[in-house]
Amino acid sequence: MTASKVTIYAQRLADILAAHAEWTLNPARGHRCRFHQVTLNEVEMRNANLSRSWFDSVMLVEADLSGANLNGAELNAVDLGGALLTGSDFSNAQLHDVEFVRSFLSAACFVEARIDGASFRQARLEKAAFQDATLTHVDLAGTNLNGALLHGAKLAVCDLSGSKMDGAQLPRVRAERCRFVDATGTDVNFSYGRLKDCD
Repeated sequence: MTASKVTIYAQRLADILAAHAEWTLNPARGHRCRFHQVTLNEVEMRNANLSRSWFDSVMLVEADLSGANLNGAELNAVDLGGALLTGSDFSNAQLHDVEFVRSFLSAACFVEARIDGASFRQARLEKAAFQDATLTHVDLAGTNLNGALLHGAKLAVCDLSGSKMDGAQLPRVRAERCRFVDATGTDVNFSYGRLKDCD
């Protein structure tokens, strides 16, 4: 379902995205994208510019946001279960209670993002970037983190049980009260990292 065929608030989604893209260049002209309590399941927004957008209580199950720019976006109680998010950019984003269950996030970017209460359970996160990100109460159980980059990331009360971590890079990572039970991986780099009260 393409953005040109979706209507929200009596406006075409494509027009909302165009106005937001204009706002990112000149706030005096466009309009910031704000979605509240809407359902956009299976919608296609590939490579959309959603930088600094705002989502609250939004359903995006199995949506296609591959390559989308969500730099600095704010997401609260958003369901992206099974979504296509390959190469999407969540750098500097604030993610609270976001569901990424079984989503496809290979090469996605979460650099310096703040992630609280999110679930990535069984998501595909190969070569995803979490450098200097802060993750609190995040469920990463059963994820594929092969080749993921977590340099300088801060993890607190996170569950990585059963995750695959071949070639994952975690230098200078700080992990407190995290679970790594049954996690597997070769050539994992924890150099200069600090793990406290983890199992």
